[in-house]
Amino acid sequence: MENKIFKTLRFINTLLIVVVVCFIFTLLAFVMLPKQETATTATGGAPIAAAPAGPDLSNPEIAKGKEVFTNNCSACHAVSDEVVVGPGLKGIDSRRDLAWITKWVQNPQKVIASGDKYANDIFKKFNGTQMTAFPNLGEEDIKGVLAFIKASN
Repeated sequence: MENKIFKTLRFINTLLIVVVVCFIFTLLAFVMLPKQETATTATGGAPIAAAPAGPDLSNPEIAKGKEVFTNNCSACHAVSDEVVVGPGLKGIDSRRDLAWITKWVQNPQKVIASGDKYANDIFKKFNGTQMTAFPNLGEEDIKGVLAFIKASN
């Protein structure tokens, strides 16, 4: 009889341990899940809609810019400030004007050879890595890329 009682107690004890371990893993799973935050107004009022994820591709200029960026730039650059092979492009339109960016994209070696300080500083910063020239990209293509970069940040 005592042997049966000990077996029953051991079974209950094992079962209890399994239940507790499962409970702990369930709690951990909930803690590890990404939190879904709700934005509220500054007055603490009603929730406001979250910002859309990604740029508005219904805008034709941004959609074209994304296509040009994806096909020509994304192997070496990010739309953020993250360095890939070359510098991240976030904020490039505040550092250089459209005319300079167009010359650079179409023929970076020519801009470097002209003695342009900014171009030479970038060239040195990235250990002499030469950017591919894209003479086929026009000003409208580059405007689209800049719009896509701006909309992505």
